[in-house]
Amino acid sequence: MKTHALTDVVRPYALMLTPGNVSDIKAAPALLERGGRMQYLLGDKGYDADSVRRSLRAAGAVPVILGRHNRKGTIRYD
Repeated sequence: MKTHALTDVVRPYALMLTPGNVSDIKAAPALLERGGRMQYLLGDKGYDADSVRRSLRAAGAVPVILGRHNRKGTIRYD
């Protein structure tokens, strides 16, 4: 089993359990829709996908996600 968590500074908003072979990118849409409005999303490189970044920007959030090493272009983040 794999645990996916969406939290703010203090407490968890949403938790999801998935089988261990489910990628973070596939779990991200369901997890993020539970989060509501946010300004920034900090995520590890498991959540590095153009589709995740686009959906966050469309919702008004800034993705702060480390890019995978095999990306063609470098991802800038603060």
